[in-house]
Amino acid sequence: MNAPCPPGVPLIFPGEIIDRNVVGALKMHGVKTVSVLTKTGV
Repeated sequence: MNAPCPPGVPLIFPGEIIDRNVVGALKMHGVKTVSVLTKTGV
């Protein structure tokens, strides 16, 4: 089993801006996809 971070520790926090540096770090840790959730009507 290969886990890029300890279970329960988020790689991205709510409200964090996902820029090129963050994308590069995610790729470096083996993250291939990210689901983004947004609130509607905000």
